[in-house]
Amino acid sequence: MSALTCLFALAFQPDPSIDLTASLDPEHQKMTVKCELSVAAPKDGVVEFQLGKQFSTPTVECGGRQVEVKRIREQDREVVYSVPVSPGNVHLSFDYSSIETKGFVFYLSPEECYAGGYNTLWFPVVGESRHMKGRLTFVTPPAFLVKASGRETGSAVQDGQRKTVFDMEDPLVPTFAAGPFVVTRVPGRVPVTTYFLKERENSRAFANGCAEALRVLEREFGPYPFPDFSIIETTKPRDDNLGFSGASFEGFMFGDSPAMDAGFHPAYFGHEMGHQWWGNLVGLSGGTGDYVFNEGLAQYGSLQVVREMDGTKMARRYRMDGYPLYSDLQCSHGAGVLRVMGRDRPLSDTPAEFSNYQHALANSKGFLVWETLAHRMGRANFSRALKEVAASHRFGLLTWADVWLSLQARTKSDLKTFRQEWFERAGAPVAWVDWKLDGDKLLVTLCQKEPTYHLDMPMVIQFKDGSQKVVRAEWSATTRTLTVPLRKPVIRVVLDPDHETFHSTPELEAELQANKLFWTFDVEERYEGKTTLDKSALLKGLDSIVQPDSHGSEFLLRFTLSGLLRREKNYAEAERELLQALNCAARAPDFLPHVYLRLAANAKDLGRSEEVRKWLDKLVVAESVLDYQTDAYVQARSRFPDFTFPDLTNSPMHK
Repeated sequence: MSALTCLFALAFQPDPSIDLTASLDPEHQKMTVKCELSVAAPKDGVVEFQLGKQFSTPTVECGGRQVEVKRIREQDREVVYSVPVSPGNVHLSFDYSSIETKGFVFYLSPEECYAGGYNTLWFPVVGESRHMKGRLTFVTPPAFLVKASGRETGSAVQDGQRKTVFDMEDPLVPTFAAGPFVVTRVPGRVPVTTYFLKERENSRAFANGCAEALRVLEREFGPYPFPDFSIIETTKPRDDNLGFSGASFEGFMFGDSPAMDAGFHPAYFGHEMGHQWWGNLVGLSGGTGDYVFNEGLAQYGSLQVVREMDGTKMARRYRMDGYPLYSDLQCSHGAGVLRVMGRDRPLSDTPAEFSNYQHALANSKGFLVWETLAHRMGRANFSRALKEVAASHRFGLLTWADVWLSLQARTKSDLKTFRQEWFERAGAPVAWVDWKLDGDKLLVTLCQKEPTYHLDMPMVIQFKDGSQKVVRAEWSATTRTLTVPLRKPVIRVVLDPDHETFHSTPELEAELQANKLFWTFDVEERYEGKTTLDKSALLKGLDSIVQPDSHGSEFLLRFTLSGLLRREKNYAEAERELLQALNCAARAPDFLPHVYLRLAANAKDLGRSEEVRKWLDKLVVAESVLDYQTDAYVQARSRFPDFTFPDLTNSPMHK
């Protein structure tokens, strides 16, 4: 679900003033825009501005006189234009319309229209800053309600059209959504409003969940910076993915319909709401640290929400294997997948163009490294530093170096080494313990692979009588030996059992290497929509599996191969691969429901209705063992609406 979220904030410069009117024609999937922009023109009298590729070349006037618009270049998702004007403060008038109906967090349809200003430039921008003050006016059909950046100051229907006005008193990135929304407002210290595309009985549960999440995030990051918070349901074209399942903007968030169908989800909403501070209120300049600051800290906030709302055991699972029905890559295991694929980079890197992989690193390794630093500094000190950053740079910018100055001011420990080891180089510590008994002493060897880290982790000594002792393990070389006096028999020694410090283990590294081919195929398909691997690579991988296959590599590769065969409509061969996968001695429990789902889909394509029921029954059993915590169950309910599935009203993952 959690593919692409809010883009990192762009540079904040002196904020221009905008007065924009957008007329929406959902039936014909059109949008026309007229706006005035007050900017400071340079001495040479040439103003460059950017506009999204989804829009026509604008007509521009300056001082009531039309000026020549030159198309300079294209960059990423925008076109750069220039106009000749007089130096100094000028007022530019723009007139343009949409020429495409969809883009990155941008969609014009009869069902709904929306545009995320961080993602698609639906308004002209001079310089790098997308933050503006001013007024946004929307003209829509009467049934279409609008939620946009700023404070709504009026909405009325006249002459068969609705006119809705928003004033942006703070520097905000203009964003809007318009549709036939069902609106539910829940009062509170921070009022929460839902804008859903249909009646939802659990609207108040969303609002109550958000209120609880905001309480946690305020404790970690400081006062919520906006007067209220809103959730806006967004739809997508069936034939396209607009690049996001959730996106955060100042005072509200977009969430796609599948996410809303799933109910309130602490990890998902915790992340998007975390962006209210990191990316929306405060951003970075200087081209270093953007992803791990904005995405990583929002995800760190998500982890704190999960810990508070779901407990420490679920927070541990989130760190290690991912939060159920969120993302199996946004965790320690996911960070390892990216590492074994060769996609790991220093967390402080900010590629020139948007990078799915750097985004993924920030949301897997990044939030866990922030969690590690919070333990190292002390949670209270880490929180104080973040609150000071948010308060002192409200609607502004700081540099990556400024972030570390603020953190350093809250701890006596020198953070320079931590920053260099964890943020400025790729990789992860691979750590473990060896131990043996020597009379009334326990000899423990703390181990880690090169390159080494300065590690400080809890080590738990478990005794035969059921008690345990926690010892602080600190070391920076490849090995260090500790001697612990004993008074009773020891049965086990465990290093950092709750994974409070981000690290890998030799066992995890072995599993990742064994399943490198599977994960490369899977992640490339998710992030790039295609893969560098083909059927022959998978067959070669099957032939080269090292026996015994303790990591379930054959199971995963045969499952992957069946998907390629189904694309070729070779259902008989796909079925054979799936049945062979089921016969493997080692099977990945989290993927077993997906095998049954694919067998059900295959049987449907082959016209075997009884087999469809058989495989769906097996899927339900496999999911019940996992407490329905994989998305195979969600997909099955969508793809087989005539099948009777269990009522999961009381399931913790399907509230």
